[in-house]
Amino acid sequence: MIKKVAVIVGLVMIASLLIAGCTSPTKTATSPTVSANATANATITANTSTTSIRGASQSPTSIPSPTAQATHTPSGQPTPASTPTPTPTKIATSIRFANVPSVSKSFPTLGINVVTNASGILICGHGTVTVLGPDGKSIGTVSSGGSSDCNATAFLDASSLSAGTYTVTLRYSGDSTYQPSERTAQISVTP
Repeated sequence: MIKKVAVIVGLVMIASLLIAGCTSPTKTATSPTVSANATANATITANTSTTSIRGASQSPTSIPSPTAQATHTPSGQPTPASTPTPTPTKIATSIRFANVPSVSKSFPTLGINVVTNASGILICGHGTVTVLGPDGKSIGTVSSGGSSDCNATAFLDASSLSAGTYTVTLRYSGDSTYQPSERTAQISVTP
């Protein structure tokens, strides 16, 4: 008798899935819930329709039902899962002096280059460069090399510095394309 009930339950499940629209485009099928009470009256519930089956010879406490969720496109193919949007990666950079870090009072300008780590391409017009002394204050005047016809990312005018050796920190701010970078170096100013 349990086999008959199982066959009837299976047929009712298939019928209810068809009625629920499992074969229509972009519908989600819900799984039927099957339960039985102590008087052997089994109840099958699928969406909003209920069917009762009487006369079972055994009284199970519950009959497990499978959980099913199927989404179909009009062509019958499963809907693909959404793919996460990749996070853009900024290009790594390094900063250095364009030439020997030594200037004289007669020619007090030092070129500063920011380049990409992978290819060494000079970066101009993206972000700013600062030059800080050991006390964290700005050293001289730093101007941008510009984005057109660039032969240095920035220039340090050290004309206001007295003769001597200075430990400086070069900082590149970066932007939406390039990572920031920093470097400590020494410059020397001669009379």
